[in-house]
Amino acid sequence: MAMMNPIKAGQNLLAAKRQYDDFQKKMREVLVTGESKKGLVKVTINGLKEVVDVRIDENIMDDRTELQKHIKDAVNDAGKKFEKDASKLMDKDAAMDMLKGLMG
Repeated sequence: MAMMNPIKAGQNLLAAKRQYDDFQKKMREVLVTGESKKGLVKVTINGLKEVVDVRIDENIMDDRTELQKHIKDAVNDAGKKFEKDASKLMDKDAAMDMLKGLMG
C-alpha cells in the first residue's frame, strides 16, 4: 500500500484554500438587487447571499407591519434573482477547479 506524501498533501490543501479564497472573493463582488412591490424597499445581496445594502422609501417608515412585509419581499426577490442567474454569475470553470483541488 502506497503512503501519501505529506508534503504533496499539504501543497494540495494550500492550493485548494487559495482557490476557495479566490472563489469567495469573486462571489462577494457579484451583486444582485431585489425589490418589493412598488420598489419601496430594495435589498442588495452579494454572491454569498450576504445582505450588503438596504434602501427603504421614507413613505413606508411609519407602518411597521407593511415595512416588514416589504423587507421580506425584497430579500426573497433578491434570492430568487440570484438563483435564476447563478449560472451566469458564477464562473463554472473556477468552481470546477476549486472542487478538483479539494478532491486532490
